[in-house]
Amino acid sequence: MPAERFSTLIRLLAIVSVAVVMALLGTRVAHGASLQVNTTADDNVVNGNCTLREAILAANTNANVDACLGAGGDTTDIISFDIGSGTPTIQIGGDPLPPITEWVTIYGGTGGALRVEIHGPGGPLVSGHHGLTVTDTAAGTYISSLVINNSADDGIKIEADEVTVVDSYIGTDSLGLDAVPNAGNGIQLSGNGDRIGPFTNSPDCLNCLRNVISGNKKSGILLDIGTTGAFVKGNFIGTNNGGTIPIPNKDGGIADKGGSDTIGGSSGTTPGGGCTGDCNLISGNEGLGGIFLAPDASATRIQGNFIGTEYLGTMSISNGLGIDSHEPNAMIGGTTPEARNVISGNGIINIQVEGLANAITGNYIGTNSAGTAALDNSGGGVFVKHSDSPIIGGNQPGAGNVISGLLSSAIVLHFVTNAQVVGNLIGTARDGVTPLSNLGYGIIIEHQSSNNIIGGAAVGSGNTITASALSGIIIDNSDPQVRSNTIRGNSIYSNENDGIQLNSDSNDSIMPPVITSVNPISGTACANCIVEVFSDAENEGRIFEGTALADAGGAWTFVSAVTGPNITATNTDNSNNTSEFSEAVPVTPGTELVQGDVNCDGFVDTDDATFLLEYAAALSDGDNHSDCPNLGGTFPAQLDIFPWGDVNCDSTVDSLDALFVLAYVAGTPLEQPVDCTPIGSPFFR
Repeated sequence: MPAERFSTLIRLLAIVSVAVVMALLGTRVAHGASLQVNTTADDNVVNGNCTLREAILAANTNANVDACLGAGGDTTDIISFDIGSGTPTIQIGGDPLPPITEWVTIYGGTGGALRVEIHGPGGPLVSGHHGLTVTDTAAGTYISSLVINNSADDGIKIEADEVTVVDSYIGTDSLGLDAVPNAGNGIQLSGNGDRIGPFTNSPDCLNCLRNVISGNKKSGILLDIGTTGAFVKGNFIGTNNGGTIPIPNKDGGIADKGGSDTIGGSSGTTPGGGCTGDCNLISGNEGLGGIFLAPDASATRIQGNFIGTEYLGTMSISNGLGIDSHEPNAMIGGTTPEARNVISGNGIINIQVEGLANAITGNYIGTNSAGTAALDNSGGGVFVKHSDSPIIGGNQPGAGNVISGLLSSAIVLHFVTNAQVVGNLIGTARDGVTPLSNLGYGIIIEHQSSNNIIGGAAVGSGNTITASALSGIIIDNSDPQVRSNTIRGNSIYSNENDGIQLNSDSNDSIMPPVITSVNPISGTACANCIVEVFSDAENEGRIFEGTALADAGGAWTFVSAVTGPNITATNTDNSNNTSEFSEAVPVTPGTELVQGDVNCDGFVDTDDATFLLEYAAALSDGDNHSDCPNLGGTFPAQLDIFPWGDVNCDSTVDSLDALFVLAYVAGTPLEQPVDCTPIGSPFFR
């Protein structure tokens, strides 16, 4: 679209927006004063003009100030401008503009202007010298279509309730293309129900009513102590007005110390597409990173945002650290695609959590906005430290995160208790199939992290953990005690090292079960332990087949059909410690052999006894034809524990085995150990 047509469109939108604001204010607007600024000067001198300084004073006092006719007005005054087209500039002198003390609407997109620039005096930080100040008596104030930069403190300081700021550039030049920093924060809030960002934002309009809050020397937005129920929606924070180039806020994009604030939302977002609607683009920021949730904050909701990408979600604009939460009960994401955050491209860690009961659900972490490819420069995934009861994922539809394509590990639990890591895709694209490798571990559990659950028995609880450059899960006891970590019902496969790795006596050094037979699948485990059985093409556990319960002696049997070609198993004891995977055992049928038919002629008979006696007497070397194992050789279906011909499973091929065969032939079979395949039963090699 040509620049002049775009400017015309924006001006039309501005006129419509003024009408909308007036309609929202209702009949009260008719009683307010209409104050029109007609000069770019900054003075309070009787000279027949109406400056912005004088207009604010007139609105505050409901009295005439020079040519600003505020007499007879009330708390619904409107300040408009007729000072030129484009972005006319008001240069503020050494004294800051007077605080706004009564409800007022300030609209810069009037009189032919796209926005009005309020350019401060610059210089070092001077406390209280804000671009605009809205005091606690000015609830309902509406600020639109301004450029506020070069202030000696915050761009806008808001102490009042239900203040709205839209369509403004805070900390940049008039085009939103380069930094002209405010010495403090871009916007600082301490009221209730304030709104930074549009009432609505069409998915197909990149700049409709959106604020650009970038380039400030402190945070882009500070939700200070005392802030409650704030809404920050539909802004670009830390980038240019196109969402393509970083203009860093020097101490983070958003810092929240308030209660029950909402950052983003699910209205008008386009899952798999660009950052639209309620989506905030929070990228390119330094210091505290994209979003910092202070310990003072609580119950912040972060939904529908792009954090660390450009506005299409296909390339990174790193914050360094994406989200850093130290508050209790934060919700990051949601169960619908519209509530999903894309948190990728942040070069240190994408999400760091510390505190009680934070929930991270339904997000794409490390991938593009479509969840189909890794985003460059994504460091670690989710780092949880000194935390109790965090939730990563969930077993309800849409709750699982995609955590893939990272330069480091996907999830780290560090001094964490009672975590639930459930229903996530770790190391794949959103389809759960296409590998997107994490160049570390899938999950690390370390440093006194205990009583955590990875997966679970409920439907939808299992995680997919694959394509890790190291192990799928590592539990590290180098700083004890790391125990009672439960790993159940997951799909863990094709990791470079182990599927599950226990280091330094972690999880009470629980040993994996032993599979001694595949017809049926059975073996030995710890007493009364839960045995989980898996199928895999390698030696991990891609397909969770089900569970068996070991008896008091440790014996267990799994009777359901399995997929194969290999089976593995894990133990989970009564203290909720889970083991590594057992040795893999082939279950895919091959050459069928029969226990006791040691010469493989298809019959268990006296010839087999003779063959065994000759071998025991060293009259034969036990060689068999190519389809039959040699006597004394190992046989995979018996886990290489019992050599071929050891029909009584005492680990030796001798004349006693011939006696067992003869007794079977005579119809009086001798008793074999429980882990020994009965004579006459088939093997599959």
